[in-house]
Amino acid sequence: MEARSNNMEVFHKLVQKNRRKGIEHIQDINVNGATYSGDKVIEGFKEHFCTLSTLKEEAFSNPEYHSQVEMEISNICKLVDQETIRPVIENDVRKAISTINRNKSADYHNITIEHFIYAGDNILSALTQLINIIFLEGDIPTILKIGLLSPVFKNKGSKNDALNYRGITILPVESKIIEAIIRDRIQPKVQKVQNPTQRGFTKGSSPMNAALPVEEMYRILPEKKQNGYLVLLDAKAAFDTVVHSHLFRRVYHAGIQDRTWTIIRSLHQNAESSIKWSGKNIRALHSRHGCQARRHTEYRPVQVIHQPSVRPLPKYNLRHDYKECQHKQHQMCR
Repeated sequence: MEARSNNMEVFHKLVQKNRRKGIEHIQDINVNGATYSGDKVIEGFKEHFCTLSTLKEEAFSNPEYHSQVEMEISNICKLVDQETIRPVIENDVRKAISTINRNKSADYHNITIEHFIYAGDNILSALTQLINIIFLEGDIPTILKIGLLSPVFKNKGSKNDALNYRGITILPVESKIIEAIIRDRIQPKVQKVQNPTQRGFTKGSSPMNAALPVEEMYRILPEKKQNGYLVLLDAKAAFDTVVHSHLFRRVYHAGIQDRTWTIIRSLHQNAESSIKWSGKNIRALHSRHGCQARRHTEYRPVQVIHQPSVRPLPKYNLRHDYKECQHKQHQMCR
């Protein structure tokens, strides 16, 4: 704890050392009743995380609602295509780079944020031009959406059971920079719809702050001689697979209604992951409809929108709204 308060770099090194300790010495991994041994262990992890990233039938328990959402997404695409997006300047990119944590593992392309920090103004200018082209096209290249996924043991259960591993994915640094720019732009709108009690994915706060009201009640109730009940819900694997279109609908109704919405959507479409284990990499996962195993980022723009504590958002009939927008000089329907 002292390391965390005095030296964040030492703290993170201790955490990473603890995660690595004894993990990569397993000879077998059990996945869905099958055992993968030796060099095939990485194949087992591939099977495991591919299964996690595949949407189950129960995800579409309400096909009619899902169909309506897909239709609405189609109309949203038409609406945002009529809008523009503010170009990026070098100061925007410089600010975004400064917000990304240093001394982190390299991404799939073996690049770290330090490459951009120490490369100088030439790379800054080139990166700014690249991001502006991406914003203009409204599409993130697939090469910038290949994450490096490392299986991390949960420190419980058998190390030979794939269910006891979570996937931590390191995104390409360029994608992190783009996300940081988007985050800075959409944060004011997001904060308006975010539940004030939310702690996760909230700037200046953390889930640890959620313990304060629990501690207060634990102290007050005995003084008042009242009983209290604490319910802890384990949202295990709750966001391993989610329906992207439903999230993007919420993003739009949260007020992200220009071409920024298109960029956020593109960040999550056709994303891939390469599994890293014992010094080997294997391309494995293709995220189509659902989110893959957890991606390790500072603050993904879409994550704060789809947290359970976000206030309910209104429903819109975009089939009707879209026609009205055409008669309002392409103004955004609200």
